[in-house]
Amino acid sequence: MKLIFLNVVTMTKFINSTVEGIINNLRKRHWHIGVMESCTGGAIINSITNVPGASDVFREGKVTYDDKAKIEAGVNRKVIDRYGVFSLEVAKEMARKIGGEIGIGVTGNLPGEVFVAVRTENEIKTEKLNMKSDLENKIEARKKMKREVVERVFEMVMNQI
Repeated sequence: MKLIFLNVVTMTKFINSTVEGIINNLRKRHWHIGVMESCTGGAIINSITNVPGASDVFREGKVTYDDKAKIEAGVNRKVIDRYGVFSLEVAKEMARKIGGEIGIGVTGNLPGEVFVAVRTENEIKTEKLNMKSDLENKIEARKKMKREVVERVFEMVMNQI
């Protein structure tokens, strides 16, 4: 259990310092960021709003855990029907439909495949993550996988700005 706690602390420090860098970079550019996330359950939004000064750049965040919420947030039902709710295409739709010069869309299944899209004004970068954990405690396993997804999302954002 001690090893898990140390890992959590290390990941949290990494995420916090990365988000601080993102916020500072966006502030200099007068850009904003928005997030529409599903399987991460608000963890990306939480990580951004934990950092002082986030309100300067954070436009909006939506947790759209089911299909209906995604559709109400602007995701095209035809895209969900054609590709499935857990797909790169739906993640791209989520990133397109959220406000800000940077848009993040995340959908998927934990454990399993998670689909990430990071949109800037000029392009959308996507990534498919295969998430698994060897932890016996299923709740702790999901928390760990969420942190790993959050970390990767912010790495993708840093590479885009």
